[in-house]
Amino acid sequence: MSAESYIVPLQEAYLKPRTKRANYAIRALYKFISKHTRKTGKDVIISNELNNFIWKDSIKKPARKVAVSLKIDNGKVYVFLKDSKELNEFLKKSSEVKEEKKKKVSEKKDENTEKKAEPSEKPKVAEAKPAKEEKTNKVKKE
Repeated sequence: MSAESYIVPLQEAYLKPRTKRANYAIRALYKFISKHTRKTGKDVIISNELNNFIWKDSIKKPARKVAVSLKIDNGKVYVFLKDSKELNEFLKKSSEVKEEKKKKVSEKKDENTEKKAEPSEKPKVAEAKPAKEEKTNKVKKE
């Protein structure tokens, strides 16, 4: 399982006021990822490691470029620093989850084949009830 890699330019943050550059760099990252994956900003999740990388030199001097890896899972886009610990952990977890799902599916198939292999008993048939006799309304003669 590999993830897509991009180098995201964050130069446009340096056109903004000095005291807001890191904020604009994060916005530029969201914008870039949304454009390349066609997902909304709500579906983009940035890792803590990447956020810290952008903010490490303070709000005035964010990184100008960032190498990132993307992983799309269940309609969400997870963004990590390229070759980071968090990315490796995420990939391990997702592969473990997929293996567990495969095991569950194979167990269900095994159970179904065992049930089919056993000879089934004849279904019980309900005995037919005799038809009800129609009641006639007898009028009392006085």
